[in-house]
Amino acid sequence: MRAIDFFDRSAEHFPERLCATDEAGARLTYAEARATSRLLAARLIAEGLAEEAKVGVLCPNVAAALPTILGVIRSGCAWLPVNARNSLRDSVEILSNNDCEWLLFHSELRDIAAALLQQVPSLRGATCIDDDCNLAPSMADWIAGAGEPPERGLERDHCFKLALSGGTTGTPKGVMHTNLNAQVMIASLMLAFPQRLPPVYLCPAPITHAAGNLALWTLAEGGTVALMRVADAGAILAAIERQRATLLFAPPTVIYNMLAHADLARHDYSSLQYFLYGAAPMSADKLRRAMQVFGPVMAQIYSQAEATMALTFLLPADHDVLDDPARIGRLRSAGRPGPLVRVEIQDDAGQPVASGVVGELAVRGDLICRGYYKRPEETAAMRRNGWLMTGDLGYRDDEGFIYLVDRKRDLIITGGFNVYPNEVEQAISQLDAVLDVAVVGAPDEKWGEAVTAFVALKPGASLTQESVIAHCKAQLGSVKAPKAVHFQESLPKSPNGKVLKRAIRATLWEGRRSALTA
Repeated sequence: MRAIDFFDRSAEHFPERLCATDEAGARLTYAEARATSRLLAARLIAEGLAEEAKVGVLCPNVAAALPTILGVIRSGCAWLPVNARNSLRDSVEILSNNDCEWLLFHSELRDIAAALLQQVPSLRGATCIDDDCNLAPSMADWIAGAGEPPERGLERDHCFKLALSGGTTGTPKGVMHTNLNAQVMIASLMLAFPQRLPPVYLCPAPITHAAGNLALWTLAEGGTVALMRVADAGAILAAIERQRATLLFAPPTVIYNMLAHADLARHDYSSLQYFLYGAAPMSADKLRRAMQVFGPVMAQIYSQAEATMALTFLLPADHDVLDDPARIGRLRSAGRPGPLVRVEIQDDAGQPVASGVVGELAVRGDLICRGYYKRPEETAAMRRNGWLMTGDLGYRDDEGFIYLVDRKRDLIITGGFNVYPNEVEQAISQLDAVLDVAVVGAPDEKWGEAVTAFVALKPGASLTQESVIAHCKAQLGSVKAPKAVHFQESLPKSPNGKVLKRAIRATLWEGRRSALTA
């Protein structure tokens, strides 16, 4: 099946059901979204855009974004997501490096679109999704009378989307997602998270990232995507009740803000079937608090752009360990492999290691992307003996649960000992005053690297460096305890909510070993 076929099946079965809503009051049915996507696809093809030609979509989280994305996919071109929160420099690099040929943009981002049209040589034209502005024709005018599009992109290896790798280590690489990847991703999510009702997916995270994959799954289920522009904690709490949301995804930093919000106890969250979290490690203590507040609905997804969303799942039933001291440590795990993928823990020679032994996570299956766009050497480097090497370190317990220790490149070597920042971050997150934390290695003449923590506190809370260090020594021992703690109002984050350790390291390593700022 093509990636678009899942949406089309829902549109055929439920044409009058709501497909998308947004905070401005827009409400699109499946029939309306399908009609717009068909006209857009026909017009893109009429412009001479070939199969897998890159079409950028620069748009905030509004309802009009969904039929736009669906139209690009239907055309047989490749959807290139452009996060509205990117810097102009980053967007220029993303579009240029990936040969973007057409830009579909929202009117409130017209200044950015104008700059992109000037600075990206491959761009042939642009269309304004929602308005008739001087820069480009409006979508409504541009697609009027376009007719029916021919079917394109039929092969299972056809690239329907050019996802972007994490972007925390420099300019993101274009990751080619195929029809087969979409099929296996959607099937995996359906198997792991069966829906009792048509889902109402509350979407405060940018649909340019993992949230967009979850939107495709929701549409395959005949559900509604309720889009929010900003991941504001109080607004999310209120929207769960107002929208009667059944599905929600948020990175840990957003969940921490929700748990610390003054309105936490004022709303009804009983509609939730699944509250998914991922994109970064989550504090086990705060996860326990989330379970108490939102109920037995918490579920973790671990994946990466190269493996299309569904590597391991920590299901709601796996979280049911609060009354079992022997199993409560499971909340630190990333779950077990999804139903349609193989996961191994391998040593540096590519051999599987025993339970409890740390190695690199290696995966194989039809979730794995086709490769990086125009980067054959890096595509070859990410694979070893048929396995995708994730770059993540972890171990498996005797029950098959996988525990992520850290990113391979985030390892701190201090005085000859290996320290995994995630372990230290988990310990610091146990302190009630802590809202967010990042641990990195700082240059040190004696130790080589010194474990260093950067901490953001909850509003009105206070902590001292000495108390944090003493807590970590009691939890982890002196080697893993920070040598220094820096308190900041907030930590730098990427557009999709990940803490930018690269930016933090850069302040510590400038002029020294630049390789460690990656």
